Amino acid sequence: MRIPSAVRAVFFDLDRTLLDHDRAGLGASVDWLRGLGVGLDDIPRVIALWQDAGVRQMARFRSGELSYHDHRRERVREIMRALGLSYSHKMADNLFAAYLNGYARHWVAYEDAAPVMRLLRESGRLVSVLTNGDIVQQRSKLRQIGLLDLCDDIFASSQLPAGKPDPRAFKAVATPCKLAPQQCLMVGDDLETDIRGALNAGWHAVHVDRTVGGRHAAAGGVGTPGAATAGSGAHRVTALAELTPD
Repeated sequence: MRIPSAVRAVFFDLDRTLLDHDRAGLGASVDWLRGLGVGLDDIPRVIALWQDAGVRQMARFRSGELSYHDHRRERVREIMRALGLSYSHKMADNLFAAYLNGYARHWVAYEDAAPVMRLLRESGRLVSVLTNGDIVQQRSKLRQIGLLDLCDDIFASSQLPAGKPDPRAFKAVATPCKLAPQQCLMVGDDLETDIRGALNAGWHAVHVDRTVGGRHAAAGGVGTPGAATAGSGAHRVTALAELTPD
């Protein structure tokens, strides 16, 4: 799909958009759980619990209920309870640090990420990352996977007044760049945080669905600013290579 000339800045989500988060998370989870003594036959079940805990605790962080550090502790707490293992705050911190080390070893960019970012920069557009997470970790990811130098800026929820999908997150990155909402395009994998959040903030939006056959149905052209739902206007692509500047 062609990006309209009116769009002057493209903001990419990071995990599952530029970085293969699922591959990294799976590799790290298997290594980590085996270290906790989880048997191979039980690993798929516990990985599902770990992923579900991540979704729940990240939602609590985004709402402001938990700090970023505490959301990690709570995620470990859920797994330790499910496994019937004792834990302390210090143990939870150490366990999550071990998981992060494994996660970092598996970081890799999608093959189409760098070429598209270069193409957009060559077209004269600003190319930035807008991600929910900790700025230090997210910047480290971009550096390790070779995309940091292709970013004009990096915005993480740990430095913003709110995380996606809150409209304040989108306004906080557009304002310093002196951009009107209709000049901004959000590209991401999450229909709620990336797509619906961007549309409600008046931005354009493109849903990146890399799953086979697509997880969600989305029709129409580039997301219409002010659309109420992702399905009412967000364009869906299955790879970043489908994005071309007008």
